[in-house]
Amino acid sequence: MGLLERIKNLSDTDINQLLRSRDAERAVGKFVIELEQAQRRLLAELADLERQKRWLEAHIQAQDAQLEHCQEEAQEASSQGNDDRAREAESRCRDLKQTRASYQDRHQKVTETANWLREELARVRQVAQGAWAKKTDLLKARRQKAKTQPRKKAQASTSEPSRDARKTELLKQAAEQLKALRELAKRIEPGEGQS
Repeated sequence: MGLLERIKNLSDTDINQLLRSRDAERAVGKFVIELEQAQRRLLAELADLERQKRWLEAHIQAQDAQLEHCQEEAQEASSQGNDDRAREAESRCRDLKQTRASYQDRHQKVTETANWLREELARVRQVAQGAWAKKTDLLKARRQKAKTQPRKKAQASTSEPSRDARKTELLKQAAEQLKALRELAKRIEPGEGQS
């Protein structure tokens, strides 16, 4: 029953607790893998139970056929007055009835277990679908974050000039100021020479 307990623990796990963990994406991914493995084990167990169920059904039918034959034999022996043969046939009929009852009990238990496994499998699938949805959401969020981060850098580079661009702009401003000073100096110099 270790498998069944593990599956119950997996299906009872709260996905939101995993999302609060430090590396939520990895935790949810691992959880999804465990759920998939649990589903495969459940399906294998269910297939084995179905094989057992079919085997038991076939043996119950065989017991019914033998029981019918045995009862006919007991009636025939009794009608012929062969008491020893009738007692022997009745003894075999009792044994066949006990064996059939045993097979029937096992069949009922296997059927109940198979039905329970189907319910658990449905629960595990439901939890797995929720986990897949959470994992998909986490991946989408990571991709969106990755898309927005380069944009921020690109926007920052266009709004704030880079170091080289800033130097170039300062050099242009200095060159313009120098040019303006030279023109001012030329205006002043000719005026001094005339006076």
